[in-house]
Amino acid sequence: MATPAQKKKFATELTDYASRRQTTGPYADNLDVDVLIVGGGFGGVFMLKTLREMGLQAVIYEAGTSFGGTWRWNRYPGARVDSEVPEYEFSWPEVFKDWRWSTNYPNFQELRAYFDHVDRVLNLSKDCSFETVVVGAQFQPAEGKWHIKTADGRLAKSKYFIVAAGFASKRYIPNWPGVEKFRGVVHHSSFWPEEDVDVSGKRCAVIGTGASGVQIAQEWGQAVGERGELKVFQRTPNLAVPMGKRPLTPQEQDAGKTWYPRLFQLREKCFGGFLYSMAERNTFDDSPADREAFYRALWDHGGFRYWLGNYRDMLFDADANKEAYSFWSRNVRARIGDARKREILAPTVDKMPHFFGVKRPCLEQNYYEQFNNCCCCCCILRHGGKSATALAADLPKGMWRGEP
Repeated sequence: MATPAQKKKFATELTDYASRRQTTGPYADNLDVDVLIVGGGFGGVFMLKTLREMGLQAVIYEAGTSFGGTWRWNRYPGARVDSEVPEYEFSWPEVFKDWRWSTNYPNFQELRAYFDHVDRVLNLSKDCSFETVVVGAQFQPAEGKWHIKTADGRLAKSKYFIVAAGFASKRYIPNWPGVEKFRGVVHHSSFWPEEDVDVSGKRCAVIGTGASGVQIAQEWGQAVGERGELKVFQRTPNLAVPMGKRPLTPQEQDAGKTWYPRLFQLREKCFGGFLYSMAERNTFDDSPADREAFYRALWDHGGFRYWLGNYRDMLFDADANKEAYSFWSRNVRARIGDARKREILAPTVDKMPHFFGVKRPCLEQNYYEQFNNCCCCCCILRHGGKSATALAADLPKGMWRGEP
């Protein structure tokens, strides 16, 4: 049986997954193609199909075991999209005509299944090398080609070199002093194990409240059970807004597909790539009652509408922004029973941590309700100074502790 110190080890680089050297087949050494694409997510798949249609020989190098990009790596508890479908899918009729989602905000398992469907329809795998990590590329002017090197030692050449790795491909692994001595089990959201992590009855900590932290806390707040404990460590409150997740029936999707081409054109013209933009009026153009009703309609609909479909001056006028924050704070605070937790998670407008929407909010389903559970608490993390909150490993007992 592995010791706790051994069990807590987790991968920190994509090269940790590139242990097999491929020496046969079309992706062996000395590959020479028109275009080499790095990454098999939405961007890479779109480029491969487009370049094929142009008559170019294109190949994808993908670090994962299949298509999906970040959705092959994002497998932590609660991992889910924050953009509604059909906005968040390919616009190709041959792909969407036979595909049906179970919900308007699918989770990572459903995104994986979707990419498997795309692969089958478009026969993508024949032009992709999986478990292949690119570690270097140099353009050779005399030859007019890129020379690309992989982690397992292969070399390839291409006239065009497209990096479609995505903004989420760079992991941040904190290098906390002493963390290597921690005797508990550590997992990182970007390299989550394929097998389930059982936290029932255990003491757990979630450090950080970005999208991953919020989603994990939602799941673990219930999963630890009455005998377990969950501490959520935050530096800055996440000004999360309701997701508005709901089931989708095959009938409503089939009926709506006749509109898909128009919807896909619309998302190219709207702010943020969604099917809506900011309202064509300012915050104080409306009366207080009308403004409250407008906020409520956005809030109840769910998704990013309260952020990216709000009044047009919300992100540009301080007083307008405070109105939006005040509505957010009032609605979230009403969901948190404990007064101390309420001040940590949803400060009043006079203590707002930053202007609403200038830092990307997350979508949540029942994040704030988790803190009404007696086994779930929140702690503040701050930078520097002797009075700052300390996060430390209690090495003999193998537990995290922090000043509340």
